[in-house]
Amino acid sequence: HGFIEIALEAQKSKFADYLGVANVAEAKILRQAGLKIPILVLGTVFQHQLIYAFKYDIETILTNKQNVINAEKVALENNIKGKVH
Repeated sequence: HGFIEIALEAQKSKFADYLGVANVAEAKILRQAGLKIPILVLGTVFQHQLIYAFKYDIETILTNKQNVINAEKVALENNIKGKVH
C-alpha cells in the first residue's frame, strides 16, 4: 500500500515526527529503508520479536507483567536497551 514511500515522505517533509505501525516486521522494513524518526509498534510484540525491535530502535508497548519480564530478559541476554511504553 506504499507505506515505505509514505513514511519516507513524511520524514522528509517533517510532517510527522513519529510513526505508528502494526507490527515489528513493518517497522523493521521502514528502518531498513532509511527511516530515522521514532517508530512505535501498536500491535502485539512477541518475545522472539523483541530482539529485532531493540536492535532496530523500534518502540513497543508492554501491556502486562509477562511482557515486562520478556523485555527485561531479552535486553539482559543481549546487553541492549529497548524502548518501551
